[in-house]
Amino acid sequence: MSIDDAALELHNKLAGFDWFGAIAVGGLDDKEVIFVYTIRAVKNNWIEDLKAHGWRGFDVRVEKVGRAQPAIR
Repeated sequence: MSIDDAALELHNKLAGFDWFGAIAVGGLDDKEVIFVYTIRAVKNNWIEDLKAHGWRGFDVRVEKVGRAQPAIR
């Protein structure tokens, strides 16, 4: 499974949660990483397991970024 496929699958799994913002893929410390951006801080067993063990063989970073807003109004 590619990182893009894994990220899409994770996006579909998280899309219904009110704290979920977005998913991105990128590199960190010479590894491919799935980034999960949240609207607010999230602390639950599922997220802690995701951070500790990753998703489909890829590392996962969870970052609180808040709601996206346009830069120019």
